Amino acid sequence: MKQFNNLMEAVAYHRQCCLCNGIMVHGLKIEFDLKKHPGFKWNLSENVDSETDDWVTIDIYTNEITYYEQSRRYDEELFHGTDGPYNLRYKKVSYTGYSGTMYESLRVACGSCRNFSYTIQVVMDLTAKKLTGIFLNDEFIRHEDANRHIHDIRNAYVIEKTEYTYYKESTSEDDSTKRTISIPLISMNLKNPADTVAKIKKLVIFS
Repeated sequence: MKQFNNLMEAVAYHRQCCLCNGIMVHGLKIEFDLKKHPGFKWNLSENVDSETDDWVTIDIYTNEITYYEQSRRYDEELFHGTDGPYNLRYKKVSYTGYSGTMYESLRVACGSCRNFSYTIQVVMDLTAKKLTGIFLNDEFIRHEDANRHIHDIRNAYVIEKTEYTYYKESTSEDDSTKRTISIPLISMNLKNPADTVAKIKKLVIFS
Protein backbone atom coordinates (compact mmCIF):
# COMPACT_ATOMS: atom_id res chain seq x y z
CA MET A 1 0.00 0.00 0.00
CA LYS A 2 1.39 3.35 -1.04
CA GLN A 3 2.40 5.70 1.78
CA PHE A 4 2.94 9.46 1.50
CA ASN A 5 5.47 11.57 3.40
CA ASN A 6 3.09 14.48 4.01
CA LEU A 7 -0.40 15.67 3.20
CA MET A 8 0.81 17.95 0.41
CA GLU A 9 2.29 14.96 -1.39
CA ALA A 10 -0.95 13.03 -0.92
CA VAL A 11 -3.30 15.66 -2.39
CA ALA A 12 -0.87 16.17 -5.27
CA TYR A 13 -0.73 12.44 -6.08
CA HIS A 14 -2.97 13.15 -9.07
CA ARG A 15 -3.16 16.85 -9.88
CA GLN A 16 -5.27 16.24 -12.98
CA CYS A 17 -7.91 13.69 -13.86
CA CYS A 18 -6.47 10.84 -15.89
CA LEU A 19 -9.63 10.76 -18.04
CA CYS A 20 -10.47 14.38 -18.86
CA ASN A 21 -7.46 16.31 -17.51
CA GLY A 22 -9.79 18.20 -15.17
CA ILE A 23 -8.48 19.59 -11.89
CA MET A 24 -8.61 17.22 -8.91
CA VAL A 25 -10.23 18.81 -5.87
CA HIS A 26 -10.43 18.05 -2.14
CA GLY A 27 -12.49 19.43 0.70
CA LEU A 28 -9.69 20.94 2.78
CA LYS A 29 -9.26 24.65 3.29
CA ILE A 30 -5.79 26.21 3.13
CA GLU A 31 -4.62 28.45 5.96
CA PHE A 32 -1.72 30.84 5.36
CA ASP A 33 0.62 32.22 8.01
CA LEU A 34 3.66 34.33 7.11
CA LYS A 35 5.59 32.92 10.08
CA LYS A 36 5.26 29.24 9.15
CA HIS A 37 4.36 26.80 6.37
CA PRO A 38 0.83 26.87 4.94
CA GLY A 39 -1.56 24.43 6.56
CA PHE A 40 -4.55 22.38 5.53
CA LYS A 41 -7.57 23.23 7.68
CA TRP A 42 -9.77 20.19 8.35
CA ASN A 43 -13.18 20.25 10.03
CA LEU A 44 -13.43 16.93 11.88
CA SER A 45 -17.01 17.49 13.04
CA GLU A 46 -18.56 18.83 9.87
CA ASN A 47 -21.24 16.13 9.77
CA VAL A 48 -21.83 16.01 13.52
CA ASP A 49 -24.79 17.71 15.18
CA SER A 50 -22.96 19.96 17.61
CA GLU A 51 -22.73 23.57 18.71
CA THR A 52 -19.01 23.60 17.96
CA ASP A 53 -16.72 22.58 15.14
CA ASP A 54 -13.47 20.72 15.83
CA TRP A 55 -10.81 22.13 13.54
CA VAL A 56 -7.38 20.65 12.85
CA THR A 57 -4.70 22.59 10.99
CA ILE A 58 -2.02 20.36 9.46
CA ASP A 59 1.36 21.69 8.36
CA ILE A 60 1.55 20.59 4.72
CA TYR A 61 5.22 19.63 5.00
CA THR A 62 5.98 18.63 8.62
CA ASN A 63 2.67 16.85 9.45
CA GLU A 64 2.46 18.75 12.75
CA ILE A 65 -1.08 19.61 13.81
CA THR A 66 -2.81 22.22 15.92
CA TYR A 67 -6.45 22.11 16.84
CA TYR A 68 -9.17 24.19 18.38
CA GLU A 69 -12.90 24.28 18.95
CA GLN A 70 -14.94 26.99 17.32
CA SER A 71 -18.57 27.82 18.00
CA ARG A 72 -20.75 27.45 14.94
CA ARG A 73 -22.16 30.84 15.87
CA TYR A 74 -18.69 32.33 15.26
CA ASP A 75 -19.12 32.90 11.52
CA GLU A 76 -22.54 34.42 12.08
CA GLU A 77 -21.29 36.71 14.83
CA LEU A 78 -18.24 37.64 12.77
CA PHE A 79 -20.42 39.31 10.16
CA HIS A 80 -23.56 40.20 12.13
CA GLY A 81 -22.42 40.42 15.75
CA THR A 82 -23.22 43.31 18.03
CA ASP A 83 -19.58 43.76 19.03
CA GLY A 84 -18.40 44.60 15.52
CA PRO A 85 -17.12 42.63 12.52
CA TYR A 86 -13.94 41.43 14.27
CA ASN A 87 -15.57 39.94 17.34
CA LEU A 88 -13.57 36.76 18.12
CA ARG A 89 -15.20 35.87 21.45
CA TYR A 90 -16.66 32.64 20.06
CA LYS A 91 -13.28 31.30 18.96
CA LYS A 92 -11.34 29.40 21.60
CA VAL A 93 -8.30 27.13 21.70
CA SER A 94 -8.77 23.82 23.48
CA TYR A 95 -5.92 21.32 23.75
CA THR A 96 -7.19 19.29 26.69
CA GLY A 97 -10.16 17.81 24.84
CA TYR A 98 -8.12 15.93 22.24
CA SER A 99 -6.07 12.78 22.80
CA GLY A 100 -5.45 9.34 21.38
CA THR A 101 -5.42 8.25 17.75
CA MET A 102 -7.95 9.30 15.13
CA TYR A 103 -8.46 7.80 11.68
CA GLU A 104 -9.86 10.06 8.97
CA SER A 105 -10.34 9.72 5.23
CA LEU A 106 -9.96 12.37 2.55
CA ARG A 107 -11.47 11.96 -0.93
CA VAL A 108 -9.78 13.70 -3.86
CA ALA A 109 -11.96 13.73 -6.98
CA CYS A 110 -12.15 15.21 -10.46
CA GLY A 111 -14.18 18.39 -10.35
CA SER A 112 -15.16 18.09 -14.02
CA CYS A 113 -16.16 14.60 -15.17
CA ARG A 114 -16.35 13.12 -11.64
CA ASN A 115 -15.35 9.74 -13.05
CA PHE A 116 -12.05 9.43 -11.22
CA SER A 117 -11.21 9.76 -7.54
CA TYR A 118 -8.93 8.42 -4.85
CA THR A 119 -9.14 8.28 -1.07
CA ILE A 120 -6.38 9.05 1.41
CA GLN A 121 -6.35 7.43 4.85
CA VAL A 122 -4.92 9.74 7.49
CA VAL A 123 -3.81 8.63 10.96
CA MET A 124 -3.68 11.45 13.53
CA ASP A 125 -1.91 11.19 16.88
CA LEU A 126 -3.83 13.89 18.73
CA THR A 127 -1.70 13.48 21.86
CA ALA A 128 1.60 14.03 20.04
CA LYS A 129 -0.09 16.54 17.69
CA LYS A 130 1.28 14.93 14.53
CA LEU A 131 0.17 12.80 11.60
CA THR A 132 1.68 9.33 11.93
CA GLY A 133 0.41 7.77 8.71
CA ILE A 134 -0.83 8.91 5.29
CA PHE A 135 -1.84 6.07 2.97
CA LEU A 136 -3.51 5.56 -0.39
CA ASN A 137 -6.70 3.79 0.67
CA ASP A 138 -8.34 3.30 -2.73
CA GLU A 139 -8.67 4.50 -6.32
CA PHE A 140 -11.94 4.65 -8.25
CA ILE A 141 -12.64 4.99 -11.95
CA ARG A 142 -15.88 4.93 -13.95
CA HIS A 143 -16.00 3.88 -17.59
CA GLU A 144 -18.94 4.11 -20.00
CA ASP A 145 -18.67 1.80 -22.99
CA ALA A 146 -20.12 2.16 -26.51
CA ASN A 147 -23.39 0.54 -25.39
CA ARG A 148 -23.76 3.10 -22.60
CA HIS A 149 -23.11 0.49 -19.96
CA ILE A 150 -21.36 1.75 -16.84
CA HIS A 151 -18.33 0.02 -15.34
CA ASP A 152 -17.25 1.12 -11.85
CA ILE A 153 -13.85 -0.12 -10.72
CA ARG A 154 -12.46 0.45 -7.24
CA ASN A 155 -9.08 -0.77 -6.08
CA ALA A 156 -9.24 -1.13 -2.30
CA TYR A 157 -5.56 -1.31 -1.34
CA VAL A 158 -6.15 -1.83 2.38
CA ILE A 159 -7.95 -5.14 1.83
CA GLU A 160 -6.12 -5.90 -1.45
CA LYS A 161 -9.32 -6.32 -3.45
CA THR A 162 -10.69 -4.94 -6.71
CA GLU A 163 -14.41 -4.23 -6.62
CA TYR A 164 -16.20 -4.15 -9.98
CA THR A 165 -19.78 -3.01 -10.57
CA TYR A 166 -21.54 -3.24 -13.93
CA TYR A 167 -24.92 -1.75 -14.85
CA LYS A 168 -26.86 -0.02 -17.59
CA GLU A 169 -27.03 3.76 -17.55
CA SER A 170 -30.72 3.75 -16.65
CA THR A 171 -30.36 1.14 -13.89
CA SER A 172 -31.61 2.32 -10.52
CA GLU A 173 -29.66 1.65 -7.32
CA ASP A 174 -32.02 -1.15 -6.25
CA ASP A 175 -32.25 -2.83 -9.66
CA SER A 176 -31.57 -6.58 -9.38
CA THR A 177 -29.58 -6.55 -12.63
CA LYS A 178 -26.85 -4.43 -11.04
CA ARG A 179 -23.95 -6.66 -10.08
CA THR A 180 -20.90 -6.11 -7.92
CA ILE A 181 -18.09 -8.63 -7.72
CA SER A 182 -14.88 -8.68 -5.72
CA ILE A 183 -11.64 -10.18 -7.04
CA PRO A 184 -8.00 -10.19 -5.92
CA LEU A 185 -6.34 -6.82 -6.45
CA ILE A 186 -5.30 -6.06 -10.04
CA SER A 187 -3.54 -3.06 -11.51
CA MET A 188 -5.76 -0.42 -13.13
CA ASN A 189 -4.98 1.23 -16.44
CA LEU A 190 -6.04 4.76 -15.53
CA LYS A 191 -5.45 6.10 -19.04
CA ASN A 192 -7.46 3.32 -20.67
CA PRO A 193 -10.08 1.91 -18.25
CA ALA A 194 -11.56 -0.25 -21.03
CA ASP A 195 -8.37 -2.29 -20.83
CA THR A 196 -9.00 -2.90 -17.12
CA VAL A 197 -12.62 -3.87 -17.79
CA ALA A 198 -11.46 -6.44 -20.34
CA LYS A 199 -8.94 -7.83 -17.86
CA ILE A 200 -11.62 -8.21 -15.19
CA LYS A 201 -14.00 -9.97 -17.57
CA LYS A 202 -11.30 -12.49 -18.45
CA LEU A 203 -10.60 -13.17 -14.79
CA VAL A 204 -14.31 -13.65 -14.07
CA ILE A 205 -14.73 -16.09 -16.99
CA PHE A 206 -11.81 -18.26 -15.93
CA SER A 207 -12.34 -18.08 -12.18
